[in-house]
Amino acid sequence: MKFSARQKYILTLLTDTRLVDIRQLSKQMEISERTILREISAINHMAENHSVKLVFKNPLLHMEGTEQAVEQIKKDLGDICKPQLLTTEQRLLFITAQLLMADAPYKSAFFSYQMDVTEATISMYMEKIEKRLPEHNLSMDRQRTFGIQINGTEWDKRNALVDVIYAYKPPENLLSFIYQTKHELTTKLLFDVLFGKKIIGHTRDMLDFVADMLADEDDMEYLKAFLYIALSLKKSLDGASLQLSAAFKQDARSNNPALFNRLQQFFRQEQMQVPEDEMVYIFIHLPGNQYQHSMDQKIKALGIPLEKLSEEVLYEIRKREGAAFQNDRQLIDGMARQLNASICRAYLGIQLQNPLLGQVHSYYGTLYDAVKHACNLVFSKYNIRLSENEIGNITMYVGYMLDSGENFYNDISILIICPNGMGAARILSAKIQKLFPTIQHITVNSLKGWEENSQPYDLILSTVDIKDLKRNRKDRVFVVSPFLSTEDIQRISQTIDSIKQETEKRAEVAPLSHAPDPVGNQVSESIGKMFETLRIETVTATNMPGLIHTIASRLLEKSVVTDREEIEHRILKREKIGSVVIPNSRLALLHTRSETVAEPYIGIYRLRGQMLLHNPHSNDEPVDTFVVLLAKETAHPLVLESLGNLSMSLVDRPALIETLRTGLPEEVRQKIGKICLCPTTR
Repeated sequence: MKFSARQKYILTLLTDTRLVDIRQLSKQMEISERTILREISAINHMAENHSVKLVFKNPLLHMEGTEQAVEQIKKDLGDICKPQLLTTEQRLLFITAQLLMADAPYKSAFFSYQMDVTEATISMYMEKIEKRLPEHNLSMDRQRTFGIQINGTEWDKRNALVDVIYAYKPPENLLSFIYQTKHELTTKLLFDVLFGKKIIGHTRDMLDFVADMLADEDDMEYLKAFLYIALSLKKSLDGASLQLSAAFKQDARSNNPALFNRLQQFFRQEQMQVPEDEMVYIFIHLPGNQYQHSMDQKIKALGIPLEKLSEEVLYEIRKREGAAFQNDRQLIDGMARQLNASICRAYLGIQLQNPLLGQVHSYYGTLYDAVKHACNLVFSKYNIRLSENEIGNITMYVGYMLDSGENFYNDISILIICPNGMGAARILSAKIQKLFPTIQHITVNSLKGWEENSQPYDLILSTVDIKDLKRNRKDRVFVVSPFLSTEDIQRISQTIDSIKQETEKRAEVAPLSHAPDPVGNQVSESIGKMFETLRIETVTATNMPGLIHTIASRLLEKSVVTDREEIEHRILKREKIGSVVIPNSRLALLHTRSETVAEPYIGIYRLRGQMLLHNPHSNDEPVDTFVVLLAKETAHPLVLESLGNLSMSLVDRPALIETLRTGLPEEVRQKIGKICLCPTTR
């Protein structure tokens, strides 16, 4: 008998378990239930002489036959050509992942053989892959004699690879494989090809070895760490380690020496030769991201506390959305913690997946847009761009604070399991508290934490299907959306009614109030003066300290600042943190705030020649133009908004960069004037 790859896949599952839910099978194979039923009919026709039959009783599919007959059909199946089980998109991602891991070019014939498709199909795949690479600062070389290779820094390649793995399978599939609760074939195939069993085992062992020093129990944090660590170990053992600057390594190690020593102890114990650079790389990607806590100090060193940035972001959200937040101090402090982690990940390029992003878009709508606008406006001044996933996390936090309601006492206990991250868990917890305010005992746990916890609960709510992991007791387990559909709410309400014999009324979310922020004459004059004093100057310098000294001296001469050394120190600090160059633009953005700044200021400084600026984890970039943005620490939000509009435009409008680098003074003033003098209408 010659079964197709699909048919072999279905038979393999059934010979192992004898019972499969067709809905889950449809989801795994990414084909319709109707297609599966056609395959079942074909299998039954081909296997009629084997005393084995597939029987479908909606929604369950099971195999009938003697043990001897089942064993015989197992032998007849032979090997499954697993790549044939992949969808077209998964094939693209599978190939991309291998190219990103490679240290030498691949021939298209290899992928043609691996995927069992023609080289013309592989060529079409490569065109699609090549179009996706620039968003990761990568490019592709495709030459018949040379082969296919992805170009870019090792740092960017690794971040792109983690993104590819996130796109290949949903988080629950990846987590099930990592936690060893379920081995879905196509997920196992990717991990085996990229890392191999040995690396996967080392990664699990290492995370277990340092677990007692890590506080975070978030499933998504664990998944992120697992992927980055496995990648690092694979590269180390292949002799393809990345190179980090001495300053970067020292800064990272000093953040938590005890944890770093524990890592070294693990590698000595396992007799693994892992370079120091890779140990540091692993350290900064551990669950909880230990290195992120030093980012707060870095930002404060510039005179910009995270609380201040938090206030700026919330101001813009209020202004755009009209949201009246309660408990502002709590919100600001919580937002500062969110921003601390987000800025660190943006600075390091770490990819943290938010699988609920689509639902965040649809549920929060205009709030998401307001958060995105606010973050782009505030952080573009520091040349920091937060990803859609990070914006989604911040939106969930703000939404959680808006939805939070009063708690009353009751003895019903609810457990919330959310592998999609603690942000989603908090949203779900807040929704439950708001909809059923008499419930006090609501616990949040990770998938792994729940498996290890024997405590009983009246009701368990999970954002992914965990019936395969259900423990041997009468758990009431519901799979729900973090945002709770009408059906979810009805099921939960009915269950609570049956437990407590009473109905809880849904609490309504308080309407958002609108309180426009008036613009004073003094603020308008400051913005106008900033445009009038805009300076375009040519400078000579061979290094950053010399350039900044020249700029600071001129600022003092023009009475823009009152303390040259203070401004010089802060701009130098900003440059040392890195990420001041707008990629592939030859332009750098320097922004700082100090009470020694007399008035908000925009300056454009064009170098005679060019200068290479160093990035701690990327290639050096040539720069010939510097944009300097200055403001007081206590500057009005509209002044900062005006500067933010300009910095956002540097990323969104490539033509503006060319004007700043080479345009005539009048042309530069005209373009910047349109941006800075109309900050509220952009």
